[in-house]
Parts: sequence; structure tokens; C-alpha cells
Amino acid sequence: MLTSILKFFSPLAHPICLVWLACLVGAVVAGRKKQKPWMFFLLGIALFISLVASRIPLLLMGKLEAPYAYVELEKLEAGDAVILLGGGAGFSKTDPLGVNFNEASDRIITAMELLRLGKAPALVLGGGGDATESQELGEGSTVKRWLEKNLTTKVEMRELTISGNTHDEAVKCAALAKEQGWKRVFLVTSGYHMRRAEATFHTAGVPVIPVACDFVRPGMPNKEGFNPMPWPPGVELFSLYAHEQAGWLVYRMRGWIKPQNKETPASAPVK
Repeated sequence: MLTSILKFFSPLAHPICLVWLACLVGAVVAGRKKQKPWMFFLLGIALFISLVASRIPLLLMGKLEAPYAYVELEKLEAGDAVILLGGGAGFSKTDPLGVNFNEASDRIITAMELLRLGKAPALVLGGGGDATESQELGEGSTVKRWLEKNLTTKVEMRELTISGNTHDEAVKCAALAKEQGWKRVFLVTSGYHMRRAEATFHTAGVPVIPVACDFVRPGMPNKEGFNPMPWPPGVELFSLYAHEQAGWLVYRMRGWIKPQNKETPASAPVK
């Protein structure tokens, strides 16, 4: 019984839930004092939080990921190279490995599995980094050093210079693919990011084969019982979804994504 009660009220440990509760209490107080403008304002904030911190962003993320789910790596035909987009790790002065892996590190593991299966003889490592630091401290260089110690398969590894965004990575990869004569290239990134990444690479002239990973929806519980309070994980999911949608619009405005890539992925995933 005590465990159920603590679980029910556990969301209140998150700041966004405390703000939600404070808005509701404030709306009640404002209503009793006949301060309707304040009451509706606070209720509006509480409603916004309820929508953002809910499972609605989880459903939206699922729609972004769905076209790229269920790829079977073993059934993919071999290609010329694997492009690993950045975002899965970073340089760390304090970690014993010299690298700090994060939630998107599935990208690195998926690329390693493609190489282990012999799907490509080359690996291209993208990623960002601190503009004030040297190339050696960028994500590409950091992950390359780690892979050189842990990847048993012998492949050619090429690191891109520090990139500011996915478009930068696409342009650099396009030049590299043209130089090497690559015709069949695998693109590895998170499922929710693949739509924008694939369209950007196609626009840059690299007809990539999408291999998505780091799917969000399967890792989230679907049933936890009814709870009227906000769901804190929804805040981060909403942020990721909003970032992808805003990024899509910006890339379209700048011409980094062609209009024909708007509605459907440039290439269907292999199932």
C-alpha cells in the first residue's frame, strides 16, 4: 500500500510537476478571490504542462521512428561504407576510457555490428566538438580512438572534421563519397533523427541506406496505471520532437532538404 502511494506521488519529485501543482493551487486561490484573469492564466499554464509532460510526445516520436523500424542487419546487402553520425559520445578528461557515452550511444554499437557482419569495409565518423578545442578532442576522433582499441574487425576509419550540424556532416560525406566512388552507403543515427538526416544526405548527393537505432518508444513503459499528474519523461521527448520539427523547417528554408523529401523517407527500410 505504501509503495503504491509513493509511486503515485513520485512525479512530484520532478520540478515540472511542482510547477504544475503550484499553478493549480494558484488558480484555485485566484478563483476564490474573483481574480479570473489570473485563474485562467494559471490554468492555461497547467494545461500546457499536462500536454507537454504526457505520453502525447511519445506517440509523436513513435511516428517519426516508425518508417525506420525493424531493420534486420543480417539481411542487408553489403555496401561501400558506414556513416556514423555524431551525438553518441564525447571526449572526457575524467572518465577512465577518455570517452563519455550518452543515451544515443546505440549509434556506435549499431555501426560496430554492421562492421562485424562485414557489411562495409569503411567507417566514417562524424560529430561535433568544442570549437575552441583541437580536432583530436572532437567526437569523431574520440570515438575513433575507442574503436581502434575495441573493434575486432579490420576496417578503414575516416573521421570528419568537427561539424556543427547534420548538414555539415552530409556535405563532408558527399565530397568523401565522390572521391572514393562510393555508391552504397549505410547511414546510422537515432530513429527520431533519421527522417531529417536521410533527407539531408540525399539532398547533398549521398543516396544513403538508413539504419536507425536508439528507438525511444520501445524503451518507455506503456502501462503504469492512471495518474493525473504530469509524466516527466514527456518533457524531454517533447523537446526532442520539437527540435526535429524545427530543424526540418530550418533545413527546408535553407535549401538543405529538397521539397520532394517532405512527406516520405527517401528510401524505405529493409525488413
